[in-house]
Amino acid sequence: MYFEQSLVGNANYYHQDKDGWKMWCDDHLQQIKADFDDDMKTMTFANQRYFGDWVAYHGHCDVGYYLGCQFVHYILSKYRFDESICFDIDMVKKLFKEFVRILSGDTLTDL
Repeated sequence: MYFEQSLVGNANYYHQDKDGWKMWCDDHLQQIKADFDDDMKTMTFANQRYFGDWVAYHGHCDVGYYLGCQFVHYILSKYRFDESICFDIDMVKKLFKEFVRILSGDTLTDL
């Protein structure tokens, strides 16, 4: 999603944004982060509710793509892209925990 945004030149672009999807995601970012973090403990391909138009998180599809893109924007606000692609899984987990703790009404693309 981040690369798609880069290609269209709009950090707020999401091809999923129909019928207020992005606004809903922006308004619920803190809850999405908290729920995803909590769900990771037991999440499997079969029970995940974030990725794909065949699943729904509180009635909204593809919320994981929004969350993932916000996370990438967070990482790239702190590190260069060429650094970030070399992170091991422990560093990604550490950054995700930081990302989950951010308490802001703003979307991370507004950084």
